[in-house]
Amino acid sequence: LDRPHGSGDNKYYNSVAAREMQMVFRHRAGGRGVFMSSSNVKPLGRPPLQPPPYWTDKGCIDGEVGQKLIPGTADELAWMQEILDNTFKNKVTRDRKDGQPLADRFVAVQCIRSEHPQLWDRYAERRKVVSESCRSGESNFVVPKTMTASHSLAQRCTHASVGNP
Repeated sequence: LDRPHGSGDNKYYNSVAAREMQMVFRHRAGGRGVFMSSSNVKPLGRPPLQPPPYWTDKGCIDGEVGQKLIPGTADELAWMQEILDNTFKNKVTRDRKDGQPLADRFVAVQCIRSEHPQLWDRYAERRKVVSESCRSGESNFVVPKTMTASHSLAQRCTHASVGNP
C-alpha cells in the first residue's frame, strides 16, 4: 500500500504495511494502581451508581456482569478519530531524529467500549465528591485539553443533571 506523505509539492510516497496499535499505560513500580482489563472481573452485585445511558449490556447495567467489551459504534469511532486529529502534533521525537519521515496523522480503525460496573461506580462516587467540592468553591477544576478535541463526545460524557464533573 503506497500512502502519500507531506503536503503541496513536497509529497512523497512510502510503502507501508498496515499495523494496529493499542494505547497502553506505562507502569511504574510503586506508583498508583493502573486499571488493567481482565476476564476475571467480579460482578458488582448491584446496579452501579448512575450508569451511562449509552450502555447496552443489561448485565452491566444491573451489576450482574463484571465487565463487557462492546465494539464501538460508528459515532464512537468518529469521535476517537476527531480526538486523534485535534490533538496530533507533527513533532520529531528521539526515535525519529535520523531523518525518517514523520506520520501526517493517525487513523482510528476500530474502538472498543468497556462497560465495567465496578469502575463506573468508583468514578460516579468520585464525580459526586468533586462536584460537591466545586459547588462549595473548594476546588479549582481543570478541564482536560481533550474536552475541546471532540465536541460531540464531550456532550455525550457530560451528565445531564450533574454536569461535568
